[in-house]
Amino acid sequence: MEIFLLIGLFLGIVMGLTGAGGGILSVPLIVSFTQLSIIEAAPIGLMTVLSASTVSAILGLKQGHVRYRAAILMSIFGIIFSALGLWVAHQTSNHILSTLFSIVLLWSALNTLRSKGGLNQKGAMKCDQNQNTKRFIWTKKCSLFMMLTGSLTGFLSGMLGVGGGFIIVPALRKLSSLTHQSIIATSLTTISIVSFFIVLTSSLTIQNINWNIALPSLVSSIAGIIIAKSIHKKLNADILNKIFAFLLIAVALLLILKSFKIS
Repeated sequence: MEIFLLIGLFLGIVMGLTGAGGGILSVPLIVSFTQLSIIEAAPIGLMTVLSASTVSAILGLKQGHVRYRAAILMSIFGIIFSALGLWVAHQTSNHILSTLFSIVLLWSALNTLRSKGGLNQKGAMKCDQNQNTKRFIWTKKCSLFMMLTGSLTGFLSGMLGVGGGFIIVPALRKLSSLTHQSIIATSLTTISIVSFFIVLTSSLTIQNINWNIALPSLVSSIAGIIIAKSIHKKLNADILNKIFAFLLIAVALLLILKSFKIS
């Protein structure tokens, strides 16, 4: 039980600092320390993601950082495509899912190393903001961008049990002028909505969710998100990105080794 308290605490801290990392690390960490398959671990991992992201989303809403129209639009398409992801997961072997998960982890690590301290990469923005209200100026390109981001997030969340922040955060960073705080808050709000739907759906289709794993990690993740909010301004974003990237690589290798050992 202690190991899952630590895992939840760790995931909550990472999600609070990056807006992305906790969700993508939850399932491979659970799989690595248990005998659960990807499909069995996915709803447990998403419960942890759901609790942490919901707390962070509420804090972000109170502070005015959440772009809630963007979050709602991404969530709608995320929910639709998460159903497709869940179906694909149940048609795919655990070995293939583990391999796909490892690829996603390595891709996210590469993307994290290429990012520059969480700063916006201007020049390709499709979603401009009103300088007075800080709200998005909704154009066809901006709406399409949000729909596609939400769709991909939902599909991978349903198939692999990832939170999806590793897609939303770099997408918003590259194609909008949001601040780092708004990107994280908007990402976690979207993740909380989509994760809730997937957890609800999974709980109706999977009879034996291991609550001895789910509850400790769920509760401790909330503590982790609160800790992260109190320390994130004191940390260097470049160093944080590099540490997170190498952690993703390590977890990807661990997942591959566990997969081949089982097979």
